[in-house]
Amino acid sequence: DVDLFKPINGHFGDVDQRQDKQTVITDAAVLQYRIELTPSWNVTSNARFERIHYDRIYINFDDTIRARATLDKQFNQQRYFLGTNYEVIKDTVVYANLAKQYDPIEDGMNFFYDVSTLKPSQVMQYEVGLKSIYDMHTEMSLAHYRIEKEQYFQANANDALTQGHLYSQGIEFVVKHEISEQFRLGGNYAWVDAQYDGYYDPVVGSNVDKNTPVNVPEHMLSAWLSINDVFALPIEWGLGYNYVSKRYANTLNTIELKPYQLLNTFIAYEGSHYRAAISVRNLTDEVYAPWSDVYYPNQVALGSPRMIEASLRLHF
Repeated sequence: DVDLFKPINGHFGDVDQRQDKQTVITDAAVLQYRIELTPSWNVTSNARFERIHYDRIYINFDDTIRARATLDKQFNQQRYFLGTNYEVIKDTVVYANLAKQYDPIEDGMNFFYDVSTLKPSQVMQYEVGLKSIYDMHTEMSLAHYRIEKEQYFQANANDALTQGHLYSQGIEFVVKHEISEQFRLGGNYAWVDAQYDGYYDPVVGSNVDKNTPVNVPEHMLSAWLSINDVFALPIEWGLGYNYVSKRYANTLNTIELKPYQLLNTFIAYEGSHYRAAISVRNLTDEVYAPWSDVYYPNQVALGSPRMIEASLRLHF
């Protein structure tokens, strides 16, 4: 047993220290431009030119420099964004955008046998969509996107630099509707299609071509309802529903996380200077695993069991 008020601390043991060093110097120039072609049509663009000097030294416990883990290199990168919005009719806008980005340099180091050969991953994103407000009571948005990532890797010293890809595309739909001043409801749905293409996973040391990335569900759905002035009193009651389809816990797609559904509810009383509420999360006490970590292949993260929360918010 552990005393809640006088716990006895443990001892992890002596840990040797390393004098690792890392210095990152970034010089950047940014250009932005926006033009209104008509009162209902505008175009926005920006570009960012970067020069990044990355200096990382990893030291072994015997004070020697760790082989293949030290990097002293300069990266020149160009990022850009181009987008346009057009109001088709009043309060209904269609849009499209294109962006080019790069992953952080440190994110790619595990993919290279020798980090001196590192080449940052390039990410391209395309998106088109529609946003609309109808009669000030209904809001809706619909979007389709596609993300393409180029991942470079080098499995061992004898391999040449290889290029793999990660593709992701999907549709997102969101709607909110105010039935009356008392009743409101809403929901959203997302469909995702993600896949590796010629992709090497350094964690498992294998090509995972055509597999689905970790923790990516194909379908996600949520809905909620809120009612004000319950029993003609300053009481609000709400109910929410969430669904997540199956996912994979590893890049080899040999471990599957099952789909799960969650119900959440709350009731709140609004006073002149306070709001008191009781919330119940995971109302049905569902046992589920929302997430996994590829670096811990024999473990998954379990979601919280049923939780009851009470809160009081004061305002003056």
